[in-house]
Amino acid sequence: MSVAIELIGTLPVGSVNLGLAATPAGIQAEITKLTADVSKLTGAIDLKATVTSSFPPDPTALLALQGALDLTQLTLVFAQWPTLCADFNSDLTTELGLVSAQLAIVEEITGTLQAGLDAGSLTGWTYAGRARGFGSTLKTATARGFGGVDKSTTVGALIIGCASFSSWGSFSAGFETGTSDDEDLGETTTQERLQCQGTLTGGQWNTGALDIFARLDALRLRLAGTELALELQLQLSLGVGLPDPGDIIDFGLTLDLDAALENLVNIQTDLTAEIGGINAQIALLLALKGDIEAQLTAGGLSLWSYSGPAGQLGAEFATEIADGLPDAGGANSPAYGLCIACASPSAWASFGEITATG
Repeated sequence: MSVAIELIGTLPVGSVNLGLAATPAGIQAEITKLTADVSKLTGAIDLKATVTSSFPPDPTALLALQGALDLTQLTLVFAQWPTLCADFNSDLTTELGLVSAQLAIVEEITGTLQAGLDAGSLTGWTYAGRARGFGSTLKTATARGFGGVDKSTTVGALIIGCASFSSWGSFSAGFETGTSDDEDLGETTTQERLQCQGTLTGGQWNTGALDIFARLDALRLRLAGTELALELQLQLSLGVGLPDPGDIIDFGLTLDLDAALENLVNIQTDLTAEIGGINAQIALLLALKGDIEAQLTAGGLSLWSYSGPAGQLGAEFATEIADGLPDAGGANSPAYGLCIACASPSAWASFGEITATG
């Protein structure tokens, strides 16, 4: 049975936590949507001001409006509807294009995240202590197999080691690392603390991607609803599905126009406060996006990939780290680390969508 362990390199957090690295684009899509919402509400304020300034309406104008409720006249208007709505149609087409582009971005991100977050059968350990001890303790932990996986079963695994406590803290902000980020071990240490975290799902390991997924999936649903509404409005602007002119006249004859206009003027919704609330959301999202991007730039994560029998995983890694982490001191220098292994090729491939596995 072939055995392969390979040092992929020393990478920044963004090259390891692929799921979290994908989320700023989704957050930006939400910021873009909220910014568009502010623009619409600003327009609504202008419209409300115009209606308020002209209330009560000119009786002559009301009579003209009521006079337009003529079957022949209304039928003629509907026949010219696409031409009358040309500008509106152009605006709808532009807005629909923007929403569809945002939806495509979010759908791609959530689809990728979903597969990785749902991946199961991922057994893992976290470590804090002297570098050499990471290999020796993992060797002991895996010699007889683990998590119901026989020692002879082929597994895929990733191993991450880091000498920088601050970088490990940045990684831990979006990943399950147990208590390995609780204490700065200084320049040298005699500790060797390997903890089995059990068999978890991709979402339980990649907590950063899981936290953002719920927000992005909700955004996906909102954008899909907006896209459908715009498509229906666009069809109406082209004259598709227009109501029967007779039905409109019947409704118009029973409508108290004065009351309807007065109700429009007296809308209780405080649009200015609503805009303030949305702007506050935008500020929070910008801060969240900035925090995530800062996490992703932290470096110094040495990544190994492994493929081979479960029982040889720790032994192979012990050889790799006998002299310490790459370019990070000797065998007694501190190391903070993580190992995740999986015997299911399909689950491992799915997890690889959100976490670098080799």
